[in-house]
Amino acid sequence: MNNTNKKTVPEKMRERFEAIMGIVDPFCQRHLNAEYAALCRRMAAAMCRKRPSPLSSGATQVWACAIVYAAGKVNFLFDNNQKPHLSASDLCRLMEVSQASASAKSGRILGALDSMPLDPRWSLPSRLDDNPPGAHSASSRPDPMIGSDQHVNRAAHGDALDGVSRRPPLPPSAGTARAARPLDSQDCDGDLSGLG
Repeated sequence: MNNTNKKTVPEKMRERFEAIMGIVDPFCQRHLNAEYAALCRRMAAAMCRKRPSPLSSGATQVWACAIVYAAGKVNFLFDNNQKPHLSASDLCRLMEVSQASASAKSGRILGALDSMPLDPRWSLPSRLDDNPPGAHSASSRPDPMIGSDQHVNRAAHGDALDGVSRRPPLPPSAGTARAARPLDSQDCDGDLSGLG
């Protein structure tokens, strides 16, 4: 472990950290690059500092794969136009972990780190200049009231989506007939005064 990580990984998590990085480092050296290895090391150290750390239990191999998977999601590793590139299925196959497990655990990692694609805190240094201008601002943070597919759009277009409704969609069971009809006395307990 390098000196930086000795200071940032809590004593009780150091053995687990080393076990995870004992899988991640060689994988990154063989299939990715040193930049991914360093990013995964920082991400694993940050996860070890969480209290309680999710990394403290569960299969080491799964967490190792999930860390690479999470770093890859932030940096578009799964996009075949990127260098380096690995598909999610190839990553999981090479690390001998089911894609469902890796995806679920990487989701926990990204949630715990409050991260998303294009997050400058978890972007590869060589990719920071590739991030769109709005990706570095507060407007790129996820808004829990808009769909996750709009997070990237919001990051890419800055405040251009400020007019987007932040109301969650109606559940499928709500139907449109009730929502479309005008209010009547049944909706307001008979008191329609002040509505007009």
